[in-house]
Amino acid sequence: MNDTPLEHHAVDIITAVMALLIGLAILTSLLRTVPDWYNAFLAWLQSWHLGAFPLLLMILFILLDVALIGFIAFTLRRYGELISAQPAKTTEAAPADPAVEIRVAWKQIELLIQSQNPSDWNMAVLRADALLDDALKNAGHDGLTMADRLKVVDPVQLPSLDRVWSSHRLRNAIAHDPTDQHTREIIISAIASYRQAFRDLGFMTELSPDTPLPGDAPDNIQFG
Repeated sequence: MNDTPLEHHAVDIITAVMALLIGLAILTSLLRTVPDWYNAFLAWLQSWHLGAFPLLLMILFILLDVALIGFIAFTLRRYGELISAQPAKTTEAAPADPAVEIRVAWKQIELLIQSQNPSDWNMAVLRADALLDDALKNAGHDGLTMADRLKVVDPVQLPSLDRVWSSHRLRNAIAHDPTDQHTREIIISAIASYRQAFRDLGFMTELSPDTPLPGDAPDNIQFG
């Protein structure tokens, strides 16, 4: 799993805090080992009769300590905010069942062929053809186009192959000239051919071959 930007920021803050604490530990250790040097340094400054300079230097060190403590507090607070804002881990959703996706898409196709608009009928054929093409791809049939995939389909696996070819030619005619109108009977027959192909491939097995489509047209019309 790839690290998120939030995790990168958290790591950077932890690294900065650890480096700061290590630096403070080293500094404290040095100050404990050289108190004589520090006192000698203050005495040397006083011998120069610099007046309030040692006091100012002491105040400066105090301010630096306060700033350092403030930085540590800010860093820890920011780290806490990042941790609390980190999104909860979610499990990946299981892959959708192709049969379920096809049935959902098919309901939309049936709505299109119930329309009174011939453009919707043409769209129904285009969508049914694309849906079958996706099913062929998922079934492992290779090819650059749907025609290529239909050429390698075993007729035993797809007994309605000839009807699908006829419907696919209608699809190509619609794609070439979307304004060309086709009769409702021709559209219904093509859609019935696609539906039978899905049954042959193991989808829509709950439907009987005799289940009527909207329009209930004959399904043996050939195109081209």
